[in-house]
Parts: sequence; C-alpha cells; structure tokens
Amino acid sequence: MPRGQTNNSLVPDLREDEVSEYEKRQLAENIAYNKKTILYVGGLDEVVDEEILMNAFIPFGDVINLVIPKDPVSERHRGFCFVEYEETEDAAAAMDNMNDSELHGRVLKVNVAKPNAIKNQAVWAQADQWLEQKLAKDSTEINAEIRQTENTEEKEPAVKKQKMMKDPNKTTSISRRDLKSWA
Repeated sequence: MPRGQTNNSLVPDLREDEVSEYEKRQLAENIAYNKKTILYVGGLDEVVDEEILMNAFIPFGDVINLVIPKDPVSERHRGFCFVEYEETEDAAAAMDNMNDSELHGRVLKVNVAKPNAIKNQAVWAQADQWLEQKLAKDSTEINAEIRQTENTEEKEPAVKKQKMMKDPNKTTSISRRDLKSWA
C-alpha cells in the first residue's frame, strides 16, 4: 500500500522504523477502545483465574486478550480484569449478558473499558498547566478589581475637589508656632 493511504482511518500512516513497540501497543489499545471491544470486568472473587474467565466469556465471541492485573506485593489479582473481543457486537453481547451476573458467589460489573489517560505519567505532570490556569484566573480577577476601583476613583475626585475648594473671601492666619512645627 503506498505511503499516505491506510486500510483503517484510525491508524496513522507511519513507517515501521518510526514506531516503537510501545507506540504500536498504545495505538492498538486506542483502536480497540474506539471500537469498544475491550470490557472491564469488576467484582471478581479471589478463586477466579484466567481459565474460569475464558470459559465464562468465550460463549459470546472470540476473546483476543484477557488481562488480570496482579497486586505486586501479594501476587493475587486485584478483583478485576479486561477482556478484549475481536468484534464490537461480541463485546456488546458479553456486556449485556454478564453485567450484574454472578460468578463464584460475586456479582460482576461489566462495562466498556476506558483508556488510562494518565498512564506512565507522574502525578505532578499537570501541575504547571493547573498553575498557569489558576494564575490567569487570579490575574483576570485582580485586573477586574483594579478597573472597578479606577472607575470609582474617576468619579470621586470631582466630588472631593468641590469640597476642598476654599472660599476666596475667607482668610486664614497661621501662628508662628504652627509654622515652626511644620518645618
């Protein structure tokens, strides 16, 4: 197939040497997510293993991948898994039939899996963006307050000038003591 054309509009046109294995995997996961073929299955009992899950989900269609995340400390699964189907219709049928069903005494929750948006990203990675937004918001509020006070000050000096004007007919005298204290 010539460069610039692909058989799938979701796959960008890249040469093999331009894409790392990690990027290929991410691309495949995004395509599967967009096709809604990956299901999240929650509420698994401790005795449930890959074989039991395969037997439970295979009647709805061809299962491409089954991932059961394990706790690194205890080496047990964490109570959920991801099941990937080849066809969207198969995933929809499995979700409709297996959601709120019982497996080894536990009620399962089955939904379309959501991509992990912050995968491989530090907790503070978005801190700079948040800070810039917060500072922009604060500066906008401060600028609005300054404009407000400027508008009120423009109106007030005219009133103050009228009050401070002296009557030219009145004379004031200053004592020498007052004059010395000002110096």
